[in-house]
Amino acid sequence: MVAADAHGNGSHASLRSDGASCLSRKPVVKPMDASNPTLAQFGWKPFFSEQVSVAENRRYEAVRVMSVHRGMVTVSGEAIDDSVSSRLAEPKGPEDRPTVGDWLLLDRDDRSVVRILER
Repeated sequence: MVAADAHGNGSHASLRSDGASCLSRKPVVKPMDASNPTLAQFGWKPFFSEQVSVAENRRYEAVRVMSVHRGMVTVSGEAIDDSVSSRLAEPKGPEDRPTVGDWLLLDRDDRSVVRILER
């Protein structure tokens, strides 16, 4: 059984073995604001910020890889939710392929992948 308080927050009610009711608070999980998500909502941490210079931050946009398709990746960020080419401008080896969960820097002008941030 779920009961709501005056603020609409749900509580779970259950019966103890003696028939008495026990209420436990259900944590309130706020959905991500789909119209204006932040990098933190996608999992951005200081570890990633440390990898991006001030100049890169001005020129490039940080995005998270949400899915991978043949030659394309679906990415999401503060100002983007789109599919872009998965090719890096300057690949350093076969490990330079974006995978789900990676953070990328995209060129703001042409949306090309500049580099993959360290995991």
